[in-house]
Amino acid sequence: MLKIAAFPSEDKGNPYIENFYSALCDEEIVTVPTKGAAQDWLKNNIEDYDVAHFHWLIDFYNNESWKICFNHALRFIRTLIFLKKNKKKILFTLHNTFPHESRSRFIDWLVRFFILHLCDCVIVHSKSAKRQLAYLFGKFSNTVVMYHGHYKENYSNLVDSTAARTKLNIKPNEKVILFLGAIRPYKGVIELVEAFQKLKSSKLKLLIAGSLKPSLFGSNLEGKIGKDNRILFHNKFIEDEDLQTFFNASDLVVLPFRNSLTSGSLLLSYTFNKPVLVPNISSLKEYEILDLTYTIDSDLELSISKTLESLTTPDKSIVDLEMSKYNWDSVILPVKRKLKHLGWHQQ
Repeated sequence: MLKIAAFPSEDKGNPYIENFYSALCDEEIVTVPTKGAAQDWLKNNIEDYDVAHFHWLIDFYNNESWKICFNHALRFIRTLIFLKKNKKKILFTLHNTFPHESRSRFIDWLVRFFILHLCDCVIVHSKSAKRQLAYLFGKFSNTVVMYHGHYKENYSNLVDSTAARTKLNIKPNEKVILFLGAIRPYKGVIELVEAFQKLKSSKLKLLIAGSLKPSLFGSNLEGKIGKDNRILFHNKFIEDEDLQTFFNASDLVVLPFRNSLTSGSLLLSYTFNKPVLVPNISSLKEYEILDLTYTIDSDLELSISKTLESLTTPDKSIVDLEMSKYNWDSVILPVKRKLKHLGWHQQ
């Protein structure tokens, strides 16, 4: 029996963690409950687990003070060395090349350098991510490509377009562009607003839904929106049961990210069968689905306009077939094979 201690063990705002471990666990693999500070727990419960699995590393060291941030990073590195000395396995999922918001890129690089050279297996969500990993840190024979799963089992999808638009006060004949998710600088929301405002049709709506961190944007985003009544800004965390309303009120989801190694937002859009306009980023192109995925050219305004004109009703049978590739029980298989190939379950 292989016992995995996961960090984090849950994420209430994102079902990724729950889906991952539900698919991974079987008669040979289980997760063990963890409580309190992760590094203290790992040292105080050394007999209770075989593998420590880390996801978003920034939670272990980020701080406004560079000195404190650096000291926390050193403590985390010492924890990794402690795990190796005690013959524990280390599993790491590289969700982002580097954190999108951090105190120091040098510290980010340092922590990644150590965990990548100490871990027994690193998981990435695309072949492109594997290439980027090799370019930045060197090639690792223990890298596993596991594609990101969808969220069809996590969210209700019962509200139709008419009801959704009525709830959001959107007319039936209006074309609706949606951006949904936590609003951060790297996601290109300001650029989306600027591009949208160049589109002069009164029949267009831009629906922005997600919480805004004023410390990151100041008043820039709300200032850009100004008095444009074609832009509907819901500046709040969108509850799970409300996701269907926003997605089903829209015609096109736009994700104008400046950079992205993995996008749960893309899989979330697919979950609601929505066409998505994404950047020309190799890691995202690996997730293309016919009639659902469109690519941003160099000009975002023109890309939005062309995509809206070319939208067609997706072939449900093709979409369902493509989406089946992202069932969690399917995407998890490379990870399971790797664990069993390494013989971890026999130790």
